[in-house]
Amino acid sequence: MRVISGILKGHRINPPQGLDLRPTTDFAKEALFNILEQHCIWPEWDVLDLFSGTGNISFEFSSRGCKSVTAVEKQVQAHRFIRAFSSSKKLNITVFGTDIRVFLKKNTKQFDLVFADPPYTLDFIKELPDCILNASVLKPTGHMIIEHGEKGLFANHPHFIKERHYGAVHFSWFLPTI
Repeated sequence: MRVISGILKGHRINPPQGLDLRPTTDFAKEALFNILEQHCIWPEWDVLDLFSGTGNISFEFSSRGCKSVTAVEKQVQAHRFIRAFSSSKKLNITVFGTDIRVFLKKNTKQFDLVFADPPYTLDFIKELPDCILNASVLKPTGHMIIEHGEKGLFANHPHFIKERHYGAVHFSWFLPTI
């Protein structure tokens, strides 16, 4: 894994061995950020990265200059790695080591973008869009993107707007108001 663009462009990300995680591939991440590049004014965006895993996506957002990045990851080794990497590179990432449902209940901040990369076998994956939208973490003009494995998983959701896929990786886009 590597950071694709920004102040850490080309920097390798080497998380600890043995983490039970599935990081977004560089190919899928590059495609995702190429699309986002058309819509984002990075220095104005507050980003929430749920199921942050290795921090791969959070590092990319921060490297590109987002106003703030909040990473939520419950695996202890993973959130410690994100915190240590962020600190060593002086990235503006705030890390929460907790379950996303606990975070969403306590959080009061709103974000321009919520990115979620849950385990593809998450027991409440079909309810995830509503879980996030009902928590009011998105600004009225915000965007939500969920990474998932199954094609068309969210196509019938009322806030769904599009899906893109890159190999086995699918990204579904949602808006808080349609």
